[in-house]
Amino acid sequence: MLYLFNQNVEQRIEDSLAGELQLATTQMSQTLARYSTHAELLAGNPAASFLVAHESVARQLDPNRHLSDTAEQLEPARFNELVETLLATALAHRSEVVQLALLDSSAERIVASSDFTWEPIDGTLIAESMATASTRFGDAFREQRLGERRLGIVTPINAPTGEVVGALLLEARLGPIVDAITLHTDRAETSDAHIVQRTPHGDALFITPLRFDQDAAFNRTVSYSAEQPANISLASPEARVLKQKDYRGVNSIVAVRTQPETGWGVIIKIDAVEALAPVRDLRNAAVLTTTTTVLGILVAWLILLNPMGIRLKTTAIAAERIAQGHLDTFIGDRKRDEIGEVARTIDRLAKELKADKHQRTSVEAQLRHQATHDELTGLYNRKHAGALIETLSETSNVPASIVFMDLDGFKAINDQHGHSAGDDILIELASRLNTSLGPHATAARWGGDEFIAILPGTDSTSAAATVESIRAIFEGPFSTPAGPLLMGCSLGLSTSSKEQSLSAALGLADQEMYAEKFLRRSETPSEALAARTLNSALEQNRVELWLQPVTSVPEPGKVRLTGAEALVRLRSHEGGVIAPDEFLSCIHAAPIGRRLDKFMLERAVRSLSSWRFTGLVGSDFRLAVNVTGASLRDPEFAPDVAATLKRYKVPAKNIIIEISENTGDIEMQALENLRATGVRIALDDVGLLYNNLDRLVAIAPDVAKLDRQWMNDDVVLPRLIDLCQSLGLELVAEGVETLEQLERLQALKVVHFQGFWFDEPLPAVQFIQRWGRLDGSRDTTTKTRDTRTVAI
Repeated sequence: MLYLFNQNVEQRIEDSLAGELQLATTQMSQTLARYSTHAELLAGNPAASFLVAHESVARQLDPNRHLSDTAEQLEPARFNELVETLLATALAHRSEVVQLALLDSSAERIVASSDFTWEPIDGTLIAESMATASTRFGDAFREQRLGERRLGIVTPINAPTGEVVGALLLEARLGPIVDAITLHTDRAETSDAHIVQRTPHGDALFITPLRFDQDAAFNRTVSYSAEQPANISLASPEARVLKQKDYRGVNSIVAVRTQPETGWGVIIKIDAVEALAPVRDLRNAAVLTTTTTVLGILVAWLILLNPMGIRLKTTAIAAERIAQGHLDTFIGDRKRDEIGEVARTIDRLAKELKADKHQRTSVEAQLRHQATHDELTGLYNRKHAGALIETLSETSNVPASIVFMDLDGFKAINDQHGHSAGDDILIELASRLNTSLGPHATAARWGGDEFIAILPGTDSTSAAATVESIRAIFEGPFSTPAGPLLMGCSLGLSTSSKEQSLSAALGLADQEMYAEKFLRRSETPSEALAARTLNSALEQNRVELWLQPVTSVPEPGKVRLTGAEALVRLRSHEGGVIAPDEFLSCIHAAPIGRRLDKFMLERAVRSLSSWRFTGLVGSDFRLAVNVTGASLRDPEFAPDVAATLKRYKVPAKNIIIEISENTGDIEMQALENLRATGVRIALDDVGLLYNNLDRLVAIAPDVAKLDRQWMNDDVVLPRLIDLCQSLGLELVAEGVETLEQLERLQALKVVHFQGFWFDEPLPAVQFIQRWGRLDGSRDTTTKTRDTRTVAI
């Protein structure tokens, strides 16, 4: 019987390990499939296919060609911008790709991102990927500069005809793959799960930490000649369960399998001693039971012990255990006599006492939580925070820091949008604080719209970094029933020392917070927040160039691209898009507006240069760039424009500087300086306000952009168009959203249009994919588009 039980236990353990191995390898396959999908998405970029094919042909014609040899120095910019675009696409799709390189058809490198280092161990990997036109996974490695674990991937780049024209090498984070397998190490005290890969010498290299050797990843190997699970797993296409010694030399039960996509060995094991413990315990229990039974029979035979005495003794022992607090004790005597009734009464008492204890414990836990936490936000309350500060103040030899926070303009939000909006902001702020602060920090609501963060064991330098991370959580809007709302915050920081307790530091942090709030009184919260949000986005490269086409309609059903308007968008930390309405109107006169204009002008002109060079747009394509009042009042703006055009070899006639209604007062000399560069001037929102007409005459722009509010007005619209045409201005009608509006404008001799009827604003890459000449044609002037199933 024990033998059968032993076999059953071993079989269940083996089945369990095999099941866990199947689950782990399936999860890895799903993750690798997602990596492959993202790799093929990046390789499928039309610009990548076009540029790599072009470079491959050029290198075949000239084997000595390099990107740095080009006379005009435009190809490096094109490929560098392609690398930036691909990395931005990877980030937008939440891919794990962090670095990449482009290869031509002969597997020679064209260009790579700045920190790309991977060289495949398998020298045939790239050739096999290109020959089979399929994505291949390479070796895992540890990146030297940051120490990050990564996986190499090769995916072919195909021309529209299906021909392989190059390859894309990718470095992706290894964490999501190996972290899934390490989750299987907690099933028992000696269980372990890890992955190995083969080295060039044939040895097995661990690429995950081991339970009993956390430094094993990329450091520990097993010789190819050793008969160990690590080597067996590298040659096991089907799952196998072994009884063998593990890497420590301990007898174990091991499940192994080769991961088909990567050739890695996947191993899940448990020590045999722990796995077979139930069999050992049963054997001991059987011996004990047998001995007890024999003795019982002997005693009963010798003294004729009455079974009733045994029941009484059992009942008495159970009552004693319950009295000692062992409420899980259960007698279960079902006989219908006096002893059975007493036993059942004791069982009911134990059950009721257990239920009462559970309820009391739950109530006590709830009361303890309410005593130390804020009811609305779930953060610690002032009482608990004060007690923690007092405790930390007693250890003056260990520094601690405290951050005092007070929301800016919170009362105005409550007054304008209601207390429910304010409550939603406080709740979301608590969540952001918990996410931003480290595991050893404590966030607490001090009262109203005041919060503190207690940072034990943190000096002033580390605390300053924490303050910056706290400021970053206010860059994005807060979600409320009234819509997304921006919120500012004044912060104060102080650190304890041997001469100053943390309690005293709290007062100093409070004073610093009020000092900062006093300095901000001259600017509105929205202006300060908008400037801070924009500055952070510029520093972190989260400012994006979007474009909306400007078109003409030479004949019904035909739309011709004549230009585009460059628009700015910010990408939030979570990957969402922040529209310009949320920040642009607040920074028109601020110095940060000048910095934004310089960035957008550089990005727009560089993109136009690349498109012109590759023939994606025609020579008459014009790009309109919006500028703020800060630039129009800067004497260096016009020289900057001229220098940028010269650097990228873009004719000035192809650039339009667009002035909006929010620009404010304009110095005529600034306009003259701009005109001297050769660029054209456009006035936006013509007809939006009465004084806008005065500005129209005073500025005398080259282009007048009619405001959308008059598109359906049969009285004002014709007269506004007559005025602009009388002044000799080129007209662009903005906000065209219906076929009726388009036909009305055409009847009034307007030939240039912009609006959702033709297309919405798009990221630069998507815009050029949709509107550019990706077929390579250089003489096409029209583009047929289905405009919402209604013929133009």
